[in-house]
Amino acid sequence: MPDFPQYQNASLVEYANYRTKLDADTAAQSGDVLVFTPSANRVVTLPPVESGGPVLVRLAGTFGAGYGVKVVLNAVDATAGVKIDGGAAGLVTSVTLVNAGDSIVVASDGSTTWWTI
Repeated sequence: MPDFPQYQNASLVEYANYRTKLDADTAAQSGDVLVFTPSANRVVTLPPVESGGPVLVRLAGTFGAGYGVKVVLNAVDATAGVKIDGGAAGLVTSVTLVNAGDSIVVASDGSTTWWTI
């Protein structure tokens, strides 16, 4: 498990933006809890890396065969070379959430990397 530094100007997320029964591509915000009831592939775009996160993506229903949730970087971040889990800059991470209850949480170090927790 990689260690990531706590950045100096970090602000504590004191509340969550709980959005449920999502069935469309979604732009996440820091502190979001996104619950999908999907019928097709969905894309979650992460907020700017300096926001810190966290962002939780959870599946409430079951996907059909061949479908999944893809977590992608904010377009500005991808241009600036931000990474997910230390991978290549601009990396698109596919997260396969298939069964009800599957989830992923990501948070950033505030400058260069989003981390899967």
